[in-house]
Amino acid sequence: MQLTITEDLIDSRKLAEKYHYEKESLEQIEALFHEVCIHVPFIEVYRKTISQEEYGLLPVDQAELMALTLGTKMDDWQEYDLEHENLTTAYMLDCVSNEILLMLYRQLNRQYAIETGRYVKRYHFIGEKIPLEEMPRLLALLDQTEITSNAYGVLLPKISVVFFAETTTQQEEECQGICQFCARAACPNKSSQGFHLTYGYQKIFNN
Repeated sequence: MQLTITEDLIDSRKLAEKYHYEKESLEQIEALFHEVCIHVPFIEVYRKTISQEEYGLLPVDQAELMALTLGTKMDDWQEYDLEHENLTTAYMLDCVSNEILLMLYRQLNRQYAIETGRYVKRYHFIGEKIPLEEMPRLLALLDQTEITSNAYGVLLPKISVVFFAETTTQQEEECQGICQFCARAACPNKSSQGFHLTYGYQKIFNN
Protein backbone atom coordinates (compact mmCIF):
# COMPACT_ATOMS: atom_id res chain seq x y z
CA MET A 1 0.00 0.00 0.00
CA GLN A 2 1.35 3.43 -0.97
CA LEU A 3 0.61 6.88 0.41
CA THR A 4 1.39 10.11 -1.43
CA ILE A 5 2.90 13.36 -0.18
CA THR A 6 1.26 16.16 -2.13
CA GLU A 7 1.44 19.95 -1.87
CA ASP A 8 -1.98 20.11 -0.19
CA LEU A 9 -1.18 17.55 2.52
CA ILE A 10 -0.34 20.09 5.22
CA ASP A 11 -1.45 23.64 5.95
CA SER A 12 1.68 25.77 6.35
CA ARG A 13 -0.14 28.48 8.29
CA LYS A 14 -1.50 26.01 10.83
CA LEU A 15 1.92 24.40 11.12
CA ALA A 16 3.50 27.80 11.78
CA GLU A 17 0.94 28.54 14.46
CA LYS A 18 1.32 25.10 16.06
CA TYR A 19 5.11 25.41 16.35
CA HIS A 20 5.05 29.14 17.23
CA TYR A 21 6.68 30.44 14.06
CA GLU A 22 6.26 34.05 12.97
CA LYS A 23 4.50 34.87 9.71
CA GLU A 24 7.89 35.71 8.21
CA SER A 25 8.80 32.01 8.39
CA LEU A 26 5.91 30.86 6.18
CA GLU A 27 7.89 31.18 2.96
CA GLN A 28 10.71 28.99 4.33
CA ILE A 29 8.26 26.40 5.67
CA GLU A 30 6.52 26.18 2.30
CA ALA A 31 9.85 25.92 0.48
CA LEU A 32 10.98 23.05 2.74
CA PHE A 33 7.71 21.21 2.31
CA HIS A 34 7.91 21.67 -1.47
CA GLU A 35 11.35 20.04 -1.46
CA VAL A 36 10.00 17.12 0.57
CA CYS A 37 7.21 16.63 -1.98
CA ILE A 38 9.79 16.47 -4.75
CA HIS A 39 12.23 14.09 -3.06
CA VAL A 40 9.78 11.90 -1.08
CA PRO A 41 6.61 11.76 -3.20
CA PHE A 42 5.52 8.28 -2.09
CA ILE A 43 5.50 6.41 1.21
CA GLU A 44 5.33 2.62 1.25
CA VAL A 45 3.21 1.11 4.01
CA TYR A 46 4.46 -2.32 4.99
CA ARG A 47 1.71 -4.44 6.52
CA LYS A 48 0.82 -7.95 7.54
CA THR A 49 -2.24 -9.44 9.21
CA ILE A 50 -1.24 -10.89 12.57
CA SER A 51 -3.37 -13.00 14.93
CA GLN A 52 -3.01 -13.27 18.68
CA GLU A 53 -2.23 -16.92 18.11
CA GLU A 54 0.83 -15.91 16.05
CA TYR A 55 1.91 -13.12 18.38
CA GLY A 56 0.82 -13.60 21.98
CA LEU A 57 1.36 -9.98 23.07
CA LEU A 58 -1.22 -8.67 20.59
CA PRO A 59 -3.94 -6.97 22.70
CA VAL A 60 -6.75 -7.98 20.28
CA ASP A 61 -7.62 -11.21 18.45
CA GLN A 62 -6.29 -9.95 15.11
CA ALA A 63 -4.78 -6.75 13.72
CA GLU A 64 -2.69 -5.35 10.90
CA LEU A 65 0.96 -4.86 11.77
CA MET A 66 2.00 -1.70 9.89
CA ALA A 67 5.23 0.23 9.44
CA LEU A 68 6.03 3.35 7.43
CA THR A 69 8.86 5.84 7.18
CA LEU A 70 9.77 9.10 5.49
CA GLY A 71 13.07 7.45 4.65
CA THR A 72 16.79 8.09 4.96
CA LYS A 73 16.72 11.19 2.74
CA MET A 74 15.05 13.13 5.55
CA ASP A 75 17.64 11.93 8.08
CA ASP A 76 20.51 12.84 5.73
CA TRP A 77 19.02 16.27 5.05
CA GLN A 78 18.61 17.07 8.72
CA GLU A 79 22.06 15.70 9.56
CA TYR A 80 23.59 17.94 6.88
CA ASP A 81 21.90 21.00 8.38
CA LEU A 82 23.08 20.08 11.88
CA GLU A 83 26.66 19.52 10.72
CA HIS A 84 26.65 22.92 9.04
CA GLU A 85 25.01 24.52 12.09
CA ASN A 86 21.80 25.34 10.23
CA LEU A 87 19.90 24.68 13.44
CA THR A 88 16.83 26.69 12.48
CA THR A 89 16.39 24.78 9.24
CA ALA A 90 17.05 21.45 10.95
CA TYR A 91 14.35 22.10 13.55
CA MET A 92 11.91 23.38 10.94
CA LEU A 93 12.46 20.25 8.86
CA ASP A 94 11.72 18.17 11.96
CA CYS A 95 8.44 20.06 12.45
CA VAL A 96 7.48 19.61 8.79
CA SER A 97 8.34 15.89 8.93
CA ASN A 98 6.24 15.31 12.04
CA GLU A 99 3.29 17.14 10.51
CA ILE A 100 3.53 15.09 7.32
CA LEU A 101 3.50 11.87 9.33
CA LEU A 102 0.51 13.08 11.32
CA MET A 103 -1.48 13.92 8.20
CA LEU A 104 -0.62 10.60 6.57
CA TYR A 105 -2.65 8.72 9.20
CA ARG A 106 -5.94 9.96 7.78
CA GLN A 107 -4.79 9.08 4.26
CA LEU A 108 -3.72 5.64 5.46
CA ASN A 109 -7.14 4.98 6.99
CA ARG A 110 -8.94 5.91 3.78
CA GLN A 111 -6.58 3.97 1.51
CA TYR A 112 -6.80 0.88 3.70
CA ALA A 113 -10.59 0.99 3.50
CA ILE A 114 -10.48 1.30 -0.30
CA GLU A 115 -8.08 -1.63 -0.68
CA THR A 116 -9.56 -4.01 1.88
CA GLY A 117 -13.18 -3.01 2.53
CA ARG A 118 -12.35 -2.79 6.24
CA TYR A 119 -11.76 0.24 8.45
CA VAL A 120 -9.02 1.13 10.91
CA LYS A 121 -10.71 1.32 14.30
CA ARG A 122 -7.79 1.90 16.63
CA TYR A 123 -4.03 2.14 16.70
CA HIS A 124 -2.02 0.07 19.18
CA PHE A 125 1.43 1.64 19.39
CA ILE A 126 4.53 -0.22 20.42
CA GLY A 127 5.63 1.03 23.82
CA GLU A 128 2.19 0.90 25.40
CA LYS A 129 1.01 -2.65 26.13
CA ILE A 130 3.71 -4.10 23.88
CA PRO A 131 7.27 -3.33 25.12
CA LEU A 132 9.58 -1.30 22.89
CA GLU A 133 12.08 -4.15 23.10
CA GLU A 134 9.72 -6.13 20.88
CA MET A 135 10.36 -3.78 17.94
CA PRO A 136 13.11 -5.86 16.22
CA ARG A 137 10.94 -8.98 16.44
CA LEU A 138 7.94 -7.17 14.95
CA LEU A 139 9.94 -5.68 12.10
CA ALA A 140 11.19 -9.17 11.28
CA LEU A 141 7.59 -10.20 10.65
CA LEU A 142 7.30 -7.69 7.80
CA ASP A 143 8.69 -8.24 4.31
CA GLN A 144 10.90 -5.14 4.26
CA THR A 145 14.44 -3.97 4.99
CA GLU A 146 13.93 -0.20 4.91
CA ILE A 147 13.12 0.22 8.61
CA THR A 148 15.38 -1.16 11.34
CA SER A 149 15.47 -1.01 15.11
CA ASN A 150 18.02 -1.43 17.86
CA ALA A 151 17.41 -3.57 20.94
CA TYR A 152 15.73 -0.64 22.71
CA GLY A 153 13.14 -0.02 20.01
CA VAL A 154 14.76 3.06 18.48
CA LEU A 155 13.87 3.17 14.79
CA LEU A 156 15.94 4.11 11.76
CA PRO A 157 15.16 6.09 9.68
CA LYS A 158 14.21 8.46 12.49
CA ILE A 159 10.85 9.57 11.08
CA SER A 160 9.34 6.09 11.17
CA VAL A 161 6.50 4.43 13.02
CA VAL A 162 5.39 0.86 13.72
CA PHE A 163 1.99 -0.04 15.14
CA PHE A 164 -0.88 -2.51 15.11
CA ALA A 165 -4.07 -1.32 13.45
CA GLU A 166 -7.21 -2.86 14.90
CA THR A 167 -9.78 -3.03 12.09
CA THR A 168 -13.54 -3.34 11.76
CA THR A 169 -16.22 -3.83 9.10
CA GLN A 170 -18.27 -0.98 10.59
CA GLN A 171 -17.56 2.36 8.90
CA GLU A 172 -19.03 4.34 11.80
CA GLU A 173 -16.24 2.97 14.03
CA GLU A 174 -13.48 4.18 11.71
CA CYS A 175 -10.67 6.20 13.29
CA GLN A 176 -10.40 9.65 11.73
CA GLY A 177 -6.64 9.70 12.15
CA ILE A 178 -6.50 13.08 13.88
CA CYS A 179 -8.40 13.41 17.13
CA GLN A 180 -9.21 17.11 16.88
CA PHE A 181 -11.03 16.49 13.58
CA CYS A 182 -13.14 13.66 15.01
CA ALA A 183 -16.68 14.02 16.36
CA ARG A 184 -16.77 10.58 18.02
CA ALA A 185 -16.95 11.53 21.70
CA ALA A 186 -17.11 7.85 22.71
CA CYS A 187 -14.01 6.88 20.75
CA PRO A 188 -11.77 4.61 22.88
CA ASN A 189 -8.67 6.37 21.53
CA LYS A 190 -9.41 9.58 23.40
CA SER A 191 -11.34 11.13 26.23
CA SER A 192 -14.40 13.20 25.36
CA GLN A 193 -12.94 15.99 27.51
CA GLY A 194 -9.59 17.37 26.49
CA PHE A 195 -8.47 14.51 24.23
CA HIS A 196 -6.41 12.75 26.90
CA LEU A 197 -4.36 10.60 24.58
CA THR A 198 -2.40 7.50 25.46
CA TYR A 199 1.41 7.62 25.35
CA GLY A 200 1.60 6.34 21.77
CA TYR A 201 -0.89 8.89 20.49
CA GLN A 202 0.89 11.69 22.34
CA LYS A 203 4.16 10.80 20.61
CA ILE A 204 2.56 10.71 17.18
CA PHE A 205 0.50 13.86 17.68
CA ASN A 206 3.45 15.72 19.24
CA ASN A 207 1.59 16.43 22.49
